[in-house]
This record gives sequence, structure tokens and C-alpha cells, in this order.
Amino acid sequence: MDELPKKKCAVDPTAVNVNSDGIDFIRTGTCNRCGCCCKDCPHLHEEENGVFTCLIYDKRDQVCEFCKTAPNGCADPDGTHRSCISYPITPFSPFIKNGKCSYKFALKNPKDKAKFDEINSRW
Repeated sequence: MDELPKKKCAVDPTAVNVNSDGIDFIRTGTCNRCGCCCKDCPHLHEEENGVFTCLIYDKRDQVCEFCKTAPNGCADPDGTHRSCISYPITPFSPFIKNGKCSYKFALKNPKDKAKFDEINSRW
């Protein structure tokens, strides 16, 4: 029996569901390594060419003793960085609004447009 032709996937593999300020969004895109969402992280390294590299990206499931004990540590409660690699998690950031970051946010539910417009107008 012949195999059926494979259909193209209509789902964006980079899409991530996020909730910010009670609004559900779909975030799409890939990191352009601008460093904006992680600028205060001690694990962010600026390369000579001006792009940024996350030094713990490939270690995200390992416990980070520095962040686990730092007063403003960004690690998950279990001490890993699984949540760190999910940034940015909100469209309400200057680097999203000014276009420096390459990620895009779309409302998941059109009924949230009025709430989004109200929050967006405040900053």
C-alpha cells in the first residue's frame, strides 16, 4: 500500500502559549540574541559582534547554585533555569514595543482586545 502524501503542518513550531496580566497570548518567533529580555542575568554574555549568548541555555535542567542562593535569583523553585529560557513572556515590554526583540505576540482570544489596548496604552 502506498503512503499518503504528508501534509504541511499548519501549526507554527515556535508558538508558545503565555499569559500576561490575565490575557492569553501566542508568542511566535525565534531569538535574535538582542539580549533585551535577559539584560540583568549574570549568565548573559555579549559577544564581540554585539550579539548575546545565554551561558546556561544548554544547562537549563541543572541546578544553578548561584541563582538558587542569590537574593534576586531567577531560578525556578527547584533551582533550575527551565523558566528562564521561556523569556520574553509578556508583550508589555519596551523592547517588544520598539521592535528590538524579534518575538511577536498575538491575542489568543479576540475578546481580550479591549483589555490589551487598555494595558498597552498605559506604558
